[in-house]
Amino acid sequence: MADPDGLGAVKARHRLGREPLKALFRRLRGSHADASEPGMSVFGLELALLNVSVDGTSLDVADTTANRAAFGAPPRNGKGAAGPFPKIRLLTLIACGTRTIVDAVWGPFATGELTLLGKLVGLGALRPGMLVLADRYFSGHPQVAQVIATGADLVFRAQNNRRLPILTELPDGSYLSVLPAANLPTKGDRLRAGDGHCPRLGLKKRQARGLTIRVVEAVVIVVPEQGETRTESYLLITTLLDPVAAPAEKTAELYHERWESETGYADLKTYLRGRQHVLRSNNPNGVAQELYALLVVYQLVQITRSRAARAHPDQAGLDPDRISFTVTLRALARSIGETATAGRLLRDVFEEVWGQPLLQRRPEANPVSSKALPPSSGPSNGPRPAGSHTRSPHEHRWHHRLNSPALGQARQPRR
Repeated sequence: MADPDGLGAVKARHRLGREPLKALFRRLRGSHADASEPGMSVFGLELALLNVSVDGTSLDVADTTANRAAFGAPPRNGKGAAGPFPKIRLLTLIACGTRTIVDAVWGPFATGELTLLGKLVGLGALRPGMLVLADRYFSGHPQVAQVIATGADLVFRAQNNRRLPILTELPDGSYLSVLPAANLPTKGDRLRAGDGHCPRLGLKKRQARGLTIRVVEAVVIVVPEQGETRTESYLLITTLLDPVAAPAEKTAELYHERWESETGYADLKTYLRGRQHVLRSNNPNGVAQELYALLVVYQLVQITRSRAARAHPDQAGLDPDRISFTVTLRALARSIGETATAGRLLRDVFEEVWGQPLLQRRPEANPVSSKALPPSSGPSNGPRPAGSHTRSPHEHRWHHRLNSPALGQARQPRR
């Protein structure tokens, strides 16, 4: 008997709950590629990307009493007015080469990214042999210390006005420095002070408790297809201390891989979920179920993209970046309901993907220039007319030069 109102499906969702979909996502998470595949490794390390875009880590949920109680009232916008919907915040660790999710954590919008980072670390997502990229919001001592404690290495952008002392200048223009500890007293300081006043830590004491890092300063020239060229200064901090193993030039080039986060969130929020779409569940359990379902489907599409690139009959070692997310999504959607074997269905999906024009190749890294996709430029592979597939309709060219003095010229000291 037909169910015109879909009540049977709603009741079935309620009976299912969130745990089966959460378990399925846990089973599917991971990079799903070898370190030897395009975009997956650098300096001999697996390349992982910590996605922390403020504009790309929130999802709207239905405005109901239950959702407000769980996730808070709609946050206010920049003008101080209340927004239309409550929100949840999502933080993911994404593999650069495949854009698959290594792991993900989420919570109410009021839960900040720094708190979510602690949850992500607690899940064991970061590990030795992994290189993590992140924006300057995560460049504080507590967050860097959290990542280092996992055994992973990092390249983080820091605020340009960060005061980092030059301890040792290196031949490639980078320098060893120390990331000072936070200026708040530790729990041990407070215990030793007893009931007495415990002042904030001075700079020397903070540096003594700091972390040894290497600093790369670079000037980046962004050349958009439309609009004016602009110049930006980047201050990068890394735990890769050896300039021979990780040259400054290569490290500066590497950072543009962080823009894969914007592409991944565009895949998730725009092409998969639909632009301006609100998670429709009217209770927190349903919201969690929808979110995990979204992550599962996203992961399946990205895994299929990667496998299609790996198995391409005419392109050995094909970069998954050249396979369109939307083409893969549509091919998978058309396979639903077919009666062939799983192997035959997957082969049909591959053949449909292979029959579409490849996206523009990711340029090889070189000391002159490389390309990056800044967050303002939009996703890299939306629907396009046949024959017009390129990596991005607003692709930016990323030129950089190391901001280091000429040989024999003194650098202005940082204090």
